[in-house]
Amino acid sequence: MEMYAFVGQIIERFGPRSPGSDAERLAQQWVAQQFQTLAGPGQVQVQRFRASMTAKFVSLKLFVGLFVVSMVLAWFSLPIAGAIGLLNTVLFLGHFVLYRDWLDPLFAKADSSNVIATLEPAGKVRSTLIIAGHVDSATEFQWWYRFGQAGITATVLAGFMLVLSGLFLGIAALIGAEFATPAVRFPWFFFALLAPLQVTNWSMHGDRVVDGAIDNLSGLAVAWGVGRHFAKPGALGQNTLQHTRIKLVSFGSEECGLKGSRALVREFEQELRAENAVLLNMESFKDDQNLTILTGEAFTGARYPRALNDRLGAAMREAGCSFTETTLMVGATDATSFANRGLPATCVIGLTSTKLDPTYHTRLDNMEHLERSGMEAMLRVLVRFTEAWDSADVLPELK
Repeated sequence: MEMYAFVGQIIERFGPRSPGSDAERLAQQWVAQQFQTLAGPGQVQVQRFRASMTAKFVSLKLFVGLFVVSMVLAWFSLPIAGAIGLLNTVLFLGHFVLYRDWLDPLFAKADSSNVIATLEPAGKVRSTLIIAGHVDSATEFQWWYRFGQAGITATVLAGFMLVLSGLFLGIAALIGAEFATPAVRFPWFFFALLAPLQVTNWSMHGDRVVDGAIDNLSGLAVAWGVGRHFAKPGALGQNTLQHTRIKLVSFGSEECGLKGSRALVREFEQELRAENAVLLNMESFKDDQNLTILTGEAFTGARYPRALNDRLGAAMREAGCSFTETTLMVGATDATSFANRGLPATCVIGLTSTKLDPTYHTRLDNMEHLERSGMEAMLRVLVRFTEAWDSADVLPELK
């Protein structure tokens, strides 16, 4: 089964797979079965966890509501409006933008899982390479589908408004300003004029869950392809390398705030450190035209080791692939769960980072818009990277 067919099988059998859903659970069971054909039942682990799957995006309604309340109260009591505005700014930045999950305890939890397969080398293990993607798919960002780049621009502006309006009202209250003064009233009218943009936050999600062929079954298929390439024929659970253990990981519940990768790190952090584990996270390979190695992620503060990215870049060039390097400016990937705990990690994405790709979190993320070339290119890259990693006399310091 080729990687493209791997993606198609999951969509055909299970359809869209929202975090914590029955479809996600059944898809993970199927992935575990596919991993077992490479590693054997004893070498495939299903890690179950519980998390708040709705907390990240449902909380947007709370932030929009507090924005409206603070704006209305400014007419009557600027100190109260300022306190609510500042609280809203802090909660929005911490919980939503920076992925701190502060409000998760307020929301119900649901079950999800990660699937982990292990392929052991022939000789003494020096390190573990984790090749990973996530199995779940997103609920459609309806304004991005309807209006494209204008939709994401409106959403970003609405987010800035939540932050700036709270800071404005809070500072005005702290310095004892009066609402009737032009210095307060004119900015208030500016925020009020742009208030309709908050509909993009209030109703960010539409009614459908997307297929997720690109984001991120393509990345998961690449991980499976790497395992298939290095699996030792006739020896389940073994790989053809000398000193490098390979772990294939299918993360669950990434789209609701990296829940799967955080659960894995939380449970296995000490084990990962002991085996010198390095994560190569695969994310959204629409084609081979926009391969991008991430240097870090702005929202989460994650930074990826230069030495690791340099080796990945060398493998890209050897495989004949053009690529760029950039910091991810919006959102986050599962690699951040490792990096923010000091575990070596990096991420490669296969979508443009300079503008909104029409397939991103929309119904266009389907088999029709998925090309084989991106997955095939990344497989070539990872084969070269892994072989060079395994044969190196000294592994790099990954700080």
